[in-house]
Amino acid sequence: MAIRAIEQAAREADLPRPFRPLLPPLPATLTLDSLAGSQTAASPPGAAPFGLMDSPKQQAQPADFLDLAGSDRLMVAGGPQSGRTTFARTLITTIAARFRADEVHLYIVERYPGGLSAVENLPHCGGVFAPSQPERIRRLVMWLGQETQRRTVGNDSPRIVVVIDGWEHFEDHSDPAFTPTSLVMTMREIITKGAPLGIHIVAIGGQDMLDHKLPALYSRRLLLPFPKEETRRMHLPAAMTSPPSLPGRAVDAATGLHVQICLPVRGNEIRDLDPVRAPKQFPPIPARVPLSGLTLPDPLPSSTWIPLGVGGADNATIGLDLFHGRHHLLLVSGPAESGKTTAAAAVAESLRRAGIGVLAVSPPRSPLARTLPDDPGIRVLTDVTIADTRLREEAETFGDEPYAVVLDDADHVTILPTQQGFADSPTLLDDISHPGARGRRALVLTVDATPVLGGFPSPLARLINAIMSAGARIVLTPAGRTVSVAHNLALEADQYLSGPPGRGYLATGREPVALHFASPG
Repeated sequence: MAIRAIEQAAREADLPRPFRPLLPPLPATLTLDSLAGSQTAASPPGAAPFGLMDSPKQQAQPADFLDLAGSDRLMVAGGPQSGRTTFARTLITTIAARFRADEVHLYIVERYPGGLSAVENLPHCGGVFAPSQPERIRRLVMWLGQETQRRTVGNDSPRIVVVIDGWEHFEDHSDPAFTPTSLVMTMREIITKGAPLGIHIVAIGGQDMLDHKLPALYSRRLLLPFPKEETRRMHLPAAMTSPPSLPGRAVDAATGLHVQICLPVRGNEIRDLDPVRAPKQFPPIPARVPLSGLTLPDPLPSSTWIPLGVGGADNATIGLDLFHGRHHLLLVSGPAESGKTTAAAAVAESLRRAGIGVLAVSPPRSPLARTLPDDPGIRVLTDVTIADTRLREEAETFGDEPYAVVLDDADHVTILPTQQGFADSPTLLDDISHPGARGRRALVLTVDATPVLGGFPSPLARLINAIMSAGARIVLTPAGRTVSVAHNLALEADQYLSGPPGRGYLATGREPVALHFASPG
């Protein structure tokens, strides 16, 4: 009663509040909007505040932040429902509110759907990436690696913040099938070198992330609650006190200071954006693109260059020159329903648009003949057994003009060679596979070459091996290591494909290029 009377009298007399030797405990919940009224010290102008820190020795509760102008590297670990995704949303929100979209670019990798997809609407955001889009994630990581190297020789570019909500997408040692890829090594290098260059990788994950090499790369490690408190204690010095097990309540593993992560309720003030400094986008490779819808390079690399589809690092049009380029042989390999016939039709149509004659050969089961346009420059042979003499007769109609033989479902067509004494004469296909045919004739072969390359006896073995040695190859929907090794493709686990039809890799050199074949028309 006496205390209440004193408080009432102080209010009526409008007396100032007495000095409090101890600050109140951190609140159980705190919004980003109310952070300014709770903090005893604000964050620097170049920083992104995300919570309230309690520093008992200094009797201070300053804002905790990620300094985008500094070299700190921040990671956050915790158990389910501990506030990991809330932290991600808060950091994204405060960045979007404090910085212009041409000052800071955001990229989000989300292992599980957690409501971060809406971030893609921000002008700051270059993309939200899901595990179902491994090709996009690989393009992002490769570009970040290149950007890190580029900035070492000079940097006036916008800062980049990559928020990875689920580091286990890259490195999950609890998965028995996990195999490290080059992406992990690239990410570690970016984490180590990137912060002083304005590239910040904020890793968010669970216990597995703490038990391996990653924590050693970070200068700041915030630990949220785990289902068992001893999990958090294992990664704290013995003298440190654990915070209450509340959602969003973290402890800094280096200093022992407790932090309450804010809730992201602030609206974003979107300011003008300089389009020249807009974030780089990583759109997914389209599942279908017509040949007529491809954007051709201007000028064309050569008069006989033909477009095949879209892909590569920038989802640009990818093509090949079978007459004045390095390769005049092309193998399109893939299992059933992988899009081989569509690829054959697209190549044939592209060749005709370049003024190249086409001799299309296919078995009756193949729809290639029905897919091709009615064009006098396209000759069609459909049968399961075709004499080489007939093949040559059709080819002679092109005269001295360059032409290409497109053989679809080659394992279902038999080319009968001409007999000379007791030996078989080389077929037209054998002649074209010879290096001397380059510049005048080309060969495109579609077949599931994996069994043949694995040693299965086949009349096509010599021809397929010739293309593997001296030609280009496109492997559609390579589903695993057996296929990639057979085709001499250096693919990692995240690059294996099971679809859609027409999706694969073009190999003309050391590095395979992701490609989606265009459809005819």
